[in-house]
Amino acid sequence: MIVCEGVPLLVSRLSRVVPAVLLCVGFFLWFGCRIDETDDSGVAGGTSDFSAGEISPVQVQSGGGAISASTSVDLGAETLAGAVVQGFYDRETEIYGRWMGQESMVVLRVPGVAGSGSQRFFIRVSGLNPRSDDYSLLLLLGGETVARIDNPQRGTAFSLWSEVLDLVPGQDLKIELEVSSTFKPSDHGSQDERILGTVVDEVSILPAESKPVVNFSRRSQNINVPFSGMFAPEPGMVGQWAGLELRAILEKPPSRDGRYQVIIRGVNYRPDAYTISVFLGNEHLADLQSPSQGRPFVLVTSCSVAQSSSLVEIRVVTDKGFRPSSVGLADDRELGVFLESVEIREGVVAGCVDFVTTDVDVAAIHGIFPEEEGLEGLGRWIGPEAALRVSVPQEKRVFHSLVLEGINYRIDDFRLSTSVDGQPVFSFRPPNGKFSVRMPMKADLDPGAAVRVDLKAAPPFVSEELNGTERVLGVVIRRVCIE
Repeated sequence: MIVCEGVPLLVSRLSRVVPAVLLCVGFFLWFGCRIDETDDSGVAGGTSDFSAGEISPVQVQSGGGAISASTSVDLGAETLAGAVVQGFYDRETEIYGRWMGQESMVVLRVPGVAGSGSQRFFIRVSGLNPRSDDYSLLLLLGGETVARIDNPQRGTAFSLWSEVLDLVPGQDLKIELEVSSTFKPSDHGSQDERILGTVVDEVSILPAESKPVVNFSRRSQNINVPFSGMFAPEPGMVGQWAGLELRAILEKPPSRDGRYQVIIRGVNYRPDAYTISVFLGNEHLADLQSPSQGRPFVLVTSCSVAQSSSLVEIRVVTDKGFRPSSVGLADDRELGVFLESVEIREGVVAGCVDFVTTDVDVAAIHGIFPEEEGLEGLGRWIGPEAALRVSVPQEKRVFHSLVLEGINYRIDDFRLSTSVDGQPVFSFRPPNGKFSVRMPMKADLDPGAAVRVDLKAAPPFVSEELNGTERVLGVVIRRVCIE
């Protein structure tokens, strides 16, 4: 099953009902602070009372004529014309959506042409969590739970996605929602006597489709991409924080041989050491240990996907969390890694990464500087440590060689060391000017496998820029190949 939280559908609709939850971050390039005001009860504080109202029976609001269930219902609308709903209070004036009680129900029509046979769909529920205590929201069909979300991020919007469902187009579907616990605002000083669950904004039935990429820096593109495990977007941040595990359902593009690349992009704003692991479902694909602090990173790995599978699950798992409160900030969330995008694309990692003519940013794991003026057509600087993914040739060989080409602009003495998947290959003192090294490897590499190549220049070189800033550099690299 698939659950989502923190999707930016309703953040702009937060109101005085929501406690003073200010979600900003202030670490390195990360701004502001996060403040949660609660009383001892765990119910969010605030100055405004909830509006009084009666919970609705099965409710049909229309301008007359026959009732026809739609494929979605907007519970924040002023009227629910033609909608069949139960268990919701009247529309709120301070927030977008309607409070539900312990249980609620909507009836929706499955999209498509009746009589065309069963097809695959998602059910998506979007809402807002003004509560600060713990609870779960369940999505049920015929009494069976098909999705749940536990403890949605308080004060933010959330989305709950079902697992992929086989449904019959044209069928009217009864969808039930249930919260594990409720609360009464009157128990905490309010004049509101209602028994409240959570706020629901919309319920929809959508075709089981996705996109090849979920882009957290372009949030409007993600509305119909099922993902879970992300915190809500924050002002000034190009991307979003993940928790300890991100799950994204992506639609793989066509491929002639079923070979794909999985590409994870992000920025390391954490000060501690940690490991990022990438999975295709339960299949482990790759690890990235402690990307360079304050720098963007790209983790790329290859995988095979059965042609019969149109949707794939990509998981990004962090081995341990980081709490900003541990360094004196007013934010007690347990953060994983800051992500910009997760993508699946056709093809494999290149067997020869040319820093001049190829998309080296796709192969890069960390430590490779952007292309810069004065080095056009020559290569790129790496930091003191850098890593990238390179593919082993498909044909079986008795031994393979690591090929390294670059330019040494440095006037000091240093060594450049290399390793493949953690196994040292060679270390040498680069001559001044252009250099090219080919060294046979003892490692037994699987044909077509993606391997990690690490480069380390010691000692590093500190370059002072014209604007007074400093860069810590290794050497200029032009080409890295496995042959």
